[in-house]
Amino acid sequence: MNVTEIALYLFKEILPFHVLYIKAEYANDTAKMIWTKVIMTVATSFTSALTGLSPAQMNCIPEGRELFSRLIRESVSVANECGMYFDPDEQVTIFLSETANRLTGFSADARALLRGELTQVESTNGAVGRIGRRYGVSTPANDM
Repeated sequence: MNVTEIALYLFKEILPFHVLYIKAEYANDTAKMIWTKVIMTVATSFTSALTGLSPAQMNCIPEGRELFSRLIRESVSVANECGMYFDPDEQVTIFLSETANRLTGFSADARALLRGELTQVESTNGAVGRIGRRYGVSTPANDM
């Protein structure tokens, strides 16, 4: 068995997701799935930690929508330089019209800051900036 076959076997046979009612999805393109998560995380965690507002609250403010757009577009540019293909307009539209409005709570990073703990902002937004520099992609919003 190769690694993919083993992972699929674990999901389907050993781990009783059907008993726990947890939906598991197998992805053929894990790199794209990971980048999708990164693109959304750089927008939500950073803005919530920075402002103390939820993504839904930020989405009601023109400057909040602009910051979301910049963060997402920069992240998409970096992902595309790494061999992915995301349409930046589509990613911004999906986020602003669907994702942000569903996220009414504060990010884990905002809660961590309130407790005086470290956040994942440097690891996610910082990684986008570092990878961007490696590929010559400007990422000023992620580098804040």
